[in-house]
Amino acid sequence: KTKRTNVSIGRDDEAFAITASLRRWEHQTQNDGTLWADGDYLSRLTLDELKQIFQPAANAGELPLLDLRLKCLHSLGDCYRNTTSLNELLKQCKRFTTTGNGTIPIERLVGLLAYHIPAFRDVRTTAVSSKHGSYDIEFAKRPQLCASMLAADNLIPVD
Repeated sequence: KTKRTNVSIGRDDEAFAITASLRRWEHQTQNDGTLWADGDYLSRLTLDELKQIFQPAANAGELPLLDLRLKCLHSLGDCYRNTTSLNELLKQCKRFTTTGNGTIPIERLVGLLAYHIPAFRDVRTTAVSSKHGSYDIEFAKRPQLCASMLAADNLIPVD
């Protein structure tokens, strides 16, 4: 069972745990981060490998939803292998910048992530009936979190 302690309001402990785990893993493997842009690597990643990467710190609970996180990484890997690379996604974003300073419009990155990575598509059909029928609402939570974490760590320049 997951045990969470010292949870503070307004702070996403899971997001910080993910970032810390990835940095620890990169340091341990002397990886410069290029594996996270390698579609073949991401597509072959196993649940056991992911458990090693996200090994909890002492007295911390296990990161929840690892199977879903693995599905997202596989989806990202398939995108890189079959559709576009990370660098190409960022170039596509920069084409839509309005400032001309090379920064990326964050809303464009969110849209491209949702478009290219099926596991990031968070669409719900409403249960509300109306004269026009039901309709889809896209929340885009996963691509928003991904983009905000990349920006917070200064990994991408954003508008």
